[in-house]
Amino acid sequence: PPTEADVQALLNRDCTGCHGGAREPDLRDVGVLATNNLVNAVSGLKYIEPGDHQQSYLYHKINGSHASVGGAGSQMPRGGAPWLPTEILLFADWIDSL
Repeated sequence: PPTEADVQALLNRDCTGCHGGAREPDLRDVGVLATNNLVNAVSGLKYIEPGDHQQSYLYHKINGSHASVGGAGSQMPRGGAPWLPTEILLFADWIDSL
């Protein structure tokens, strides 16, 4: 299964430049995000629901399926190339393994 380090490397590459402290969610420590129950205000979903990537808002933002769960805005990472299907699957598998 993917490790937290695998996922953190992807987030560091594409996400922490904008989501690195002052802006929610803070993606500098995905392990903390996975355990702090932070909820997206628009969708009502936790950013990461351990064991269930389909109920994890961050998965949907990266996958581009956020509108289907009541989310808003752009697919992430905004301004960068979308994640490859293999990277999205790695992220989903990591969430499901929690």
